[in-house]
Amino acid sequence: MQPRQLIIIAIAAVVAFGAAFAVAGMGGGDPEVEAKAAAAPAAPEVIEVQDATVSAGVATAAKLPALKVPKPKPKEEPASDAGTGTVAPSG
Repeated sequence: MQPRQLIIIAIAAVVAFGAAFAVAGMGGGDPEVEAKAAAAPAAPEVIEVQDATVSAGVATAAKLPALKVPKPKPKEEPASDAGTGTVAPSG
């Protein structure tokens, strides 16, 4: 980087810190005045209420059609020859 760029970055950093401190100083107030204002909060007022009844209902919707479940296909048994399936030795 060139020295001119470094000087510009340094000036920008100083200005940014100065702006941050200025904004932080504006947000606060006198701590003594704030402490006196927040020292004694008022007691909350008690309110008596009656019991409430709540009822809920659901409008009837159109019924869904019955679920169509496919029937399982019967398993095909292999065609069996007459016999045990063993070959008798010849001879």
